[in-house]
Amino acid sequence: MEQRTEYIRTFSALEGLQNAHQLSYRMRRQDDAWRLELETRTKTSRQSEALLLRCPEQTAHDLLQFLYENSIPLENWRDVVAEAVSNAAAE
Repeated sequence: MEQRTEYIRTFSALEGLQNAHQLSYRMRRQDDAWRLELETRTKTSRQSEALLLRCPEQTAHDLLQFLYENSIPLENWRDVVAEAVSNAAAE
């Protein structure tokens, strides 16, 4: 059975502030790593990116939850993950 975690955040259309869209944050086991995926959807488009992390499950889950709780967008998520991994390695 595949281990998978998914969080979905929905944003409303707010005139002059933001378009309606949805962010999905996913994590699943892939070989000896964790695959993190981020997807953004609007009525007319969908973009997604993924990366593999070799780390303990709890670390991957905490990172996924952080991305979700802070509504980190597709444009910034790789930088956030890289910084978090760098900070964890320095500790």
